[in-house]
Amino acid sequence: LARTSTSVEEKKVKAWDAVVKNPKKNGIYSTSAGDKIASVSEGNEKTRVIEPDAIGTGTLVITATVSGSDEQIEREKRFNQNMDGIFTPADILLPRQGLDMTRWAVVACDQFSAQPEYWESLSDYVGGAPSALRLMLPEAFLGAPDVNARKAAMEEKMKEYIVGDIFDNIAYSYIFVERSLPEGEIRRGLVGKLDLEAYDWTSGSQSPVRATEATVPERLPTRVELRRAAVLEMPHIVLFIDDPADTVLGSVTPGQLLYDFDMYGGGGHIRGSRVTGDACERICALIDALPGTLRFAMGDGNHSLAAAKNHWEELKAAGAPMDHPARYALAELENLR
Repeated sequence: LARTSTSVEEKKVKAWDAVVKNPKKNGIYSTSAGDKIASVSEGNEKTRVIEPDAIGTGTLVITATVSGSDEQIEREKRFNQNMDGIFTPADILLPRQGLDMTRWAVVACDQFSAQPEYWESLSDYVGGAPSALRLMLPEAFLGAPDVNARKAAMEEKMKEYIVGDIFDNIAYSYIFVERSLPEGEIRRGLVGKLDLEAYDWTSGSQSPVRATEATVPERLPTRVELRRAAVLEMPHIVLFIDDPADTVLGSVTPGQLLYDFDMYGGGGHIRGSRVTGDACERICALIDALPGTLRFAMGDGNHSLAAAKNHWEELKAAGAPMDHPARYALAELENLR
C-alpha cells in the first residue's frame, strides 16, 4: 500500500521548496510553509543540492535540521526528464511481521463481480483479522443498497490501520515478487511507483505509458470518487515491459525477505523481497535505459490506473504540489518475455 494523501498531523518540511523557491540568506533556507531550515548540508558524499536550473537532471538528497528541534529530515527524490524516473522505488506499507498474511492478501476488487457470495465467504474466512478486504469495495457490491455504508467503513478502516500497529514502512524500495502459480510456473515482478505524469489513457496517446485496451469513461467516476476519500491506495495494476534479454528482472538481487506465504483459495504461493540501496539504484538505471517511445504497456488494472490519473489531474488543477503522493500509483512491473 502507499499513502495517497498527507495527514494534517504530520510535520512536513518542504525541503525542495526551500532550495528551489527561496534564495539562500545567511545559511538559512525558509520553506513556503514558513518552516525555518537552519542548515542544509552541501557538497559532501551524501548530500547534493541541485540548483533550480538543473531540475530534472538527477537525484536530490537534502538533509536538513529544522530550527528549534532535533528533527533530521532526509529526502531522496528522482526527477523525471526525457522519460527517466517513470517507475521508481517507493515507500511501501506492508502488514507488520506476525500478522496472518493469508487472511491479509485477497484478489482484486474487480474479480467475482457477479458472485457476491464469493466475497461473503471470504469475509467469513477473514473474520476480525487485519485484511486488505476491509480496505476495498468489491465491485460486486457497487449496486448494493448499503454501498454508501460500505464506502464509509472502508475509509474508516484505512484510518484505523494507519494509526494502529498494522503497518511497517518499507522505505524507498522496490519489492521483488515471486509468485508460484498452481500450475507450477513462477511469475516474477517488481513493485514500485509509477509517475502518472508519464501516462495517458486516451486513444492515440504517444505517452511512455499507454493503455492496451479501450478505456470506458463511464467506469471511471465511481473509482475516482473512492480515491478522493481514500488515504491509502491498494491497486492491482500490472505494467508490461518488452525486455528480450531480461536485463531488468534478471538483474534483481533480492534482499530482505518481507513475506512468504500461501494465498487463499488455491491462489498459489507468493514471496516478496526488498530491493534497496545500490541494488535499487542499479535497477532504476536499467529501467530508465529501456528503449523505445512506448516504455510501459498496461497489463491489468487499466481502469484503476485511469482513475488514478484523473484524480491526480483534479488535484493538480486545484493547486496540489508536484510532489503530492497522488501523482504516483503503485504497480507491478513484469516482462512480456
